[in-house]
Amino acid sequence: MKAFHLLLLIACVSAEDSRFVSAEYRFQMSPPAIPAAEGIATQVAHFYLPATAGFAANVNVQAQPYSGTVKEYLDLSLDQMKQLQMEIVTAKMIGSSAVIEYRGTMQNLSLHFYAMAVKPKDKILLITGTTLDERWKLDGAAIKKSVDSFKLLAK
Repeated sequence: MKAFHLLLLIACVSAEDSRFVSAEYRFQMSPPAIPAAEGIATQVAHFYLPATAGFAANVNVQAQPYSGTVKEYLDLSLDQMKQLQMEIVTAKMIGSSAVIEYRGTMQNLSLHFYAMAVKPKDKILLITGTTLDERWKLDGAAIKKSVDSFKLLAK
């Protein structure tokens, strides 16, 4: 299984003393903090696998303002994916999280996605892994493991 290589950790939305820890490369660092913008989706973190065929498979975390339930978010997302002509592989609620696997063409690339949505308070945290569809058999396990490892921390 390939290890994710950290190329960019865009921002940490909350805690004063947030730390990113890489056990593989044996370092930790504090990412730059940017204030959460009201009503705007904020990219929280982005991790990349090595680029292949001009594309770097990746996992990212985005904070999106959303007042509805996770189930409502899932239904809305499925409607949007249908409009974009994405193929839904699976879509289900697992506990209080929504998990969706889908594929389709974006920017002339045939892509495969695996995503989880969780809802702390008035936001959705959307954790999405993306790779070329042709590489899903190679990258999919690492992407799913990374997305599935996401957990909210207790305060």
